[in-house]
Amino acid sequence: MEHRWSARKLFERKVRIEGLRIGSTAVMRDVSLGGLQIEIGLGLLPLNAPVHVAFNLASPEQQEQHNDFRLEAMVVRHTPAGGAGLMFLQLDTDTIRSLRIALYGGSAPNKKVRWFEESVVI
Repeated sequence: MEHRWSARKLFERKVRIEGLRIGSTAVMRDVSLGGLQIEIGLGLLPLNAPVHVAFNLASPEQQEQHNDFRLEAMVVRHTPAGGAGLMFLQLDTDTIRSLRIALYGGSAPNKKVRWFEESVVI
């Protein structure tokens, strides 16, 4: 069962990973509002490890826009080929909004969600 609350978007970008006494560069494969998938190599990041990730989502024509992100994350998954799934932690509203605009554009539609008989705009 899929537990994501936003769609993954394919991005191939360099990502800076810091934590657990390491500083390393990885390759981002996809990203969503909840986290990202990276290729970093086998055994470098243990499960549940807290890390900081730094990346830029700007396309070549958007270089003047501020699409740099430095976020806290946790390793939640490993792949056999040396990949890792990272879940973002403690995102504030402005960061979520900036990520959403960078990923889906400024015209991304609001989605109404029904939860406990209350309508919430995401």
